[in-house]
Amino acid sequence: MVVKYVKRNKIDDAKWDNCVKNSVKPLIYGISWYLDAATNRKWDGIIVGDYEAVLPLPWNKRFFIKRIVNPALLQQSGPYGNVEILKKEFESILLELKKKVKTYYLPLSIPSKEKRLNLILHLNRSYEEIYNNFRKGRKRDARKISLKSEDSTE
Repeated sequence: MVVKYVKRNKIDDAKWDNCVKNSVKPLIYGISWYLDAATNRKWDGIIVGDYEAVLPLPWNKRFFIKRIVNPALLQQSGPYGNVEILKKEFESILLELKKKVKTYYLPLSIPSKEKRLNLILHLNRSYEEIYNNFRKGRKRDARKISLKSEDSTE
């Protein structure tokens, strides 16, 4: 099966999104519009066959060198698609990645049906009550950044 590195402007969004939606773990982090928003359209992909499996590759440049990184808004990343094809072609995917990119910081593994923990912050309490439940270090980190809230009901 053909494994190829494809630049963002050459990716067929409909086929890409269909592959992600039919994956074992159809997460929003792999959908093309979300990747566009989270990375400012700075992502490419590895495509197996005719979009039987895909791997999004968010990138940035440092000192004119393209690096594959996992940006802040992509909680989970990795390959999407048919698990059997991913298992069979995983080495080819890594080989294609190493041919095109010098440095990458992505935790790559074949998706499974294993449950992962997501922490949920319930916002039905006051800010002070939520804030007081955080550790001291997290409170310090929150003070370092300035966040402004806007009332969207106006």
